Amino acid sequence: MFHGVSLKPGKPTIGGIVDFLPIFGLPGHPAAVTVSFEIFIKPVLEELSGLHRHKLDSDKNTVVAKIAKNISSSPGRQEHIAVSLEERNGELWAVPILGKSGLIMTLTKADGTFVIPLRKLGVQEGETVKVRLF
Repeated sequence: MFHGVSLKPGKPTIGGIVDFLPIFGLPGHPAAVTVSFEIFIKPVLEELSGLHRHKLDSDKNTVVAKIAKNISSSPGRQEHIAVSLEERNGELWAVPILGKSGLIMTLTKADGTFVIPLRKLGVQEGETVKVRLF
């Protein structure tokens, strides 16, 4: 059905159907696998198991925070940025943990990820983002 997605990390994800069964191929890097699983496989598993989540349920695992530094992004791919959360003067801040998707350190230090949309060129320090918690 598809090979390659407009996603960073996770571009080489592949998906199809064989004998009425969904088949997925995930990237090899830890961060890319985590993002691809959450976006593609988890919803399919929930649907196949009969679990129908309401939109409000998905917001239960998120927090709103201010981004701690400017992050640039290339247009044409939705980017998922790992962040750690910290409180500063009563406000929640998302501190980006930058590194290659093959570094497991980006996941072990992170509390979650936020998304830079497909056509956005980045986020500015102090901008509010929605962080999906691990």
